[in-house]
Amino acid sequence: MKKELLKLLSCPNCLNKVTLEGGVWEGEEILSGQLSCRQQHRFPIEDGIPRFVGRIAAMECRTQKVFGEEWTTFAQYDASNLAAMAEDLSADFFSGRLVLDAGCGGGRHCEELKIVWGAETVIGTDLSEAVLTAFERTKEKVGIHIVHASIYALPFQRNFFDVVFCLGVLQHVPDPYRGFAALMECLKPGGRIAIWVYKKSLRKQILEIPRIITKRLPLSVQRVVSLVAATSFYPAVLATRYLHFPMPSHFREYAKHNWLTYRTDWFDRLSAPLTAYYDKDEIYNWLCKQPLEKIQVSSYGDFFIRGIGVKIQP
Repeated sequence: MKKELLKLLSCPNCLNKVTLEGGVWEGEEILSGQLSCRQQHRFPIEDGIPRFVGRIAAMECRTQKVFGEEWTTFAQYDASNLAAMAEDLSADFFSGRLVLDAGCGGGRHCEELKIVWGAETVIGTDLSEAVLTAFERTKEKVGIHIVHASIYALPFQRNFFDVVFCLGVLQHVPDPYRGFAALMECLKPGGRIAIWVYKKSLRKQILEIPRIITKRLPLSVQRVVSLVAATSFYPAVLATRYLHFPMPSHFREYAKHNWLTYRTDWFDRLSAPLTAYYDKDEIYNWLCKQPLEKIQVSSYGDFFIRGIGVKIQP
């Protein structure tokens, strides 16, 4: 944990600022210690990561384990799809701004938002042990911070971030709209929010049939099942890439990426305890319920629905 993160954190319970007690330092990094607020709520720093996740519901616990497994097992996952999904955003959408990456997984978007998109500071949060992978990936990079926290109880002041970014996360939480509303609370007036959720499609509805079983399997079995699925379909990806066969969008999209991406995404799809799918109207309604203007809703193939907006000034 970099020392400059201290002044950015608040207690998720009472929103008072936190202070460091008994920190163990290595250069500019705080490796361990404890954060506390004036109401005596306390949170540990472990392995260089401030941890604000306490007791969580059973379904969130299962989600925590699955995505922790995914981003520690497949830590080298590096699909560069953000450029395509955000290519129409203005050049200054993230540039020079304080950005929250909510549900950062292994941290690849934190890195890209800082290095490619020019964000001033990026704070990545995640519910799972993926924070370990994200921390290792970004710890040497100035202006990137990783925090272990639930999307429902973020350790930041209200009206705090210039940009809230959330890609492929909300559809996996127990109450997606509540998660979206929690993100809005952290966004300052005039700030921008950009979310991506799974798009409702026939292909994904069909996938829900095997998921009735696969999402309940032990993690070790899920790894095997997802490997079999990825191996079975990967020849079609290769045929699309090298022979340019006219294939469905699933294969055209993964023809842009490597084997690890395909393997990881099969694990993601088959193992997630909760997955929801949306159409444009549903996400438009989400945004309209919040104090947002300049609302735009679009789709990325049959993969994602994106919603963006600007928080209205009071």
